Amino acid sequence: MIRRLIYSMLMILTMATSADELLDRLTALPNVTVTEIDSLEGFQRHFELQIVQPVDHQNANSETFRQKVYLAHRDLTAPMVMIHQGYAATRNRQSELAQLLEANQIRIEHRYFDQSRPEKLDWQYMTVKQSADDENHILSLLQQIYTGAWVNTGISKGGQSSLYFRHYYPDAVQATVAYVAPLNLAVEDPRLNRFLMEVGDADCRNHIKALQRSLLERRDDLIPMVQQWSDERKDHLLFGAAATLEYAVMEYSFAFWQSGGDCAKLPDLATSSADLFDNLRRTVGFGLFAASGAERFGPFFYQAYHELGYYNFNVSHLKDLLEVVTDSSNIVFVPEGIRPVYRAETMQNVNRWLQSEARNVLCIYGETDAWSATAVDAGSNSHVLKMVKAGGAHATRIASFDQPDQDKMLATIKAWLQDEEDEPSSGFTETFQLLNSIMLLGIVMFLGLLIFMRLARRK
Repeated sequence: MIRRLIYSMLMILTMATSADELLDRLTALPNVTVTEIDSLEGFQRHFELQIVQPVDHQNANSETFRQKVYLAHRDLTAPMVMIHQGYAATRNRQSELAQLLEANQIRIEHRYFDQSRPEKLDWQYMTVKQSADDENHILSLLQQIYTGAWVNTGISKGGQSSLYFRHYYPDAVQATVAYVAPLNLAVEDPRLNRFLMEVGDADCRNHIKALQRSLLERRDDLIPMVQQWSDERKDHLLFGAAATLEYAVMEYSFAFWQSGGDCAKLPDLATSSADLFDNLRRTVGFGLFAASGAERFGPFFYQAYHELGYYNFNVSHLKDLLEVVTDSSNIVFVPEGIRPVYRAETMQNVNRWLQSEARNVLCIYGETDAWSATAVDAGSNSHVLKMVKAGGAHATRIASFDQPDQDKMLATIKAWLQDEEDEPSSGFTETFQLLNSIMLLGIVMFLGLLIFMRLARRK
């Protein structure tokens, strides 16, 4: 009876101590605000962190901003999945890797997006290196608490960020899994338009071109529909309804292949204007060309035309039908009044690193995704594993592959992480664990003494 009582009290105390320990250690981190939020499925606890970052990591007197990070907790010694969101992090969800590895995860909102903005957007500090410095600061804080192996990851632009981070901090994590992450090597990389001229079969590509022409030929029907879309949402169109229609039509081919469009479901050219409009809205959408899109994606377009690279449109089959848009470049979507200078060396350096020095990197792509046109090419570097899903699109994940390929990828990731877990822990970690054990033993002995004294009094 007494043993059972002691055991029960000890279990309750241990759980309470563990919970309090996590919160205490998080709140003790310098310049970090911690808020516990609604639980996330698959995890024990869920937090939102606001972490103070310098706008310029090279200047000790820099202005600062707060960067939002979601932390989903399972266990202090479990692996940690570090997710580079790439854009705004408006909500958290369990990632594929965290589920597969039964890991903790953090999701990092990119600097200059949504809540993670300084009061003044000084664009000279919106760089790949400054972002990697943000992420390394976050990692250095949380690695004091989470002692398991770390893997960083991201999807699309987040996948790009995960590769850039490893380029600048190759030893900070044990592995990288980059999903559908392009590596553009020019300000408007011509490989993207070449890809769109070859992907799929000729009949499908020709039907898309004919559909684009039909949309522009029906401009008198469609422009009022575009304007109605804007009016209903009270979302101002940046360039007017006519230009929005033309930009959306120009974007159609890229969006179709990126989203995994089905050639068999392309609308017949004889269908109604309303049906063509609905297909254009579902395939491309108009949000990018409206005020809400400028707010959401403006920082990305600055990055694209400063370091990341992007694409322009092949309009050779549409030129005679374009009445408003005279430039096939996407640079028009860079925030107004800003004209970034493109730095080709940034991506060239990342590319050289991937082909020579990168270790423990997995790159996942979909075969027909337009962004696969500029997929990572690691050359002869056998330490970079590239997996391409036949017929896959931008939504390609590990679970998209056949089981043998899924098993191969998961086994590879676990092997990379296991190499780290086999290494001896740091002296700091060992000391902390020893002190924690001594403290817990002392509490148990004290509880035992109290129970013994109470029983002695009863006698």
